[in-house]
Amino acid sequence: MAGKRTAALLALVFLGSAAAQVNLNTAQFETEAAQRDQFGPEAFQFDFPAVAANTAAGSIRNMDLGSNPFLGTLPHGGLAQNEDVFSPCTINVPHVHPRGNEIYYVIDGALEWGIQQEAGATTGFSTGNLTSGQLVVVPQGLLHYVYNPSCSTTRLLQFWDNSDFGTVIQYANIVNNFPVEVLNAFTGLDASEIEVLKAAVPKPTGAITQGSICLERCGVAPTPTAGK
Repeated sequence: MAGKRTAALLALVFLGSAAAQVNLNTAQFETEAAQRDQFGPEAFQFDFPAVAANTAAGSIRNMDLGSNPFLGTLPHGGLAQNEDVFSPCTINVPHVHPRGNEIYYVIDGALEWGIQQEAGATTGFSTGNLTSGQLVVVPQGLLHYVYNPSCSTTRLLQFWDNSDFGTVIQYANIVNNFPVEVLNAFTGLDASEIEVLKAAVPKPTGAITQGSICLERCGVAPTPTAGK
């Protein structure tokens, strides 16, 4: 009897697998060429000036899956690029990209970078400075920032090997979204101190902002809407 039950169960599993296989074979798939044909030849070209810029502390113009769906037709995750202008004292706040390696390339100006390695790495935190014609590579998933510490404008490009690289802004999300008891457990701050911290750290509304210490050193006023 047990043998018959086992055979019956195996038959059901086999039939279920076969049915799933048939459904898979009858599903409709498109080749990459067919996907690209839906966009037309003009999709091979992209116009950065036509993209609305984030004006806080400079500008960031995005060419990613959101602004250019054509990138979704590219193999191996596609690619993405930003064209940036950082006003004096502008920082691209600490963040991670969960689905993409990144390159920052300086066209002209100065740029400081910092990368936090993963647990177990002997180097820990790394930092450096770039000038025109130099770049830094940021591995996927590592916490990092870039910063224009100068009193002049910096122009740069960002590249990713994924059109949907994703961004998580770390510090503000931790402070604003994590429960008070969790923040107390790993900071040692009491509830009242945590509330002061939450009030001092605004929720992130953009990727770039300006530092008041640097602005004072440079003797320049904040860029309108910076950090808002």
